Amino acid sequence: MSVLHLGWANEQERAARHARYVEHDQGNFHARAHLASIMWPDSRVVTRRCPWPASLEPYRELLVERINRVVAPA
Repeated sequence: MSVLHLGWANEQERAARHARYVEHDQGNFHARAHLASIMWPDSRVVTRRCPWPASLEPYRELLVERINRVVAPA
């Protein structure tokens, strides 16, 4: 099984997103293993090229922009 983990594709946002999900979700809605995977090092993540999912085509530009955005330091 493959998962498109686009919500965590922006490396600059990973730690903050992980902290928010762990604090607010506490494993009630997302499996703890899924929450932990947000912070996996790149060496544990398999990336590969695949066709863009047809169901996400209407959101492609928005998703790619969000994934690639640069977050200003706080």
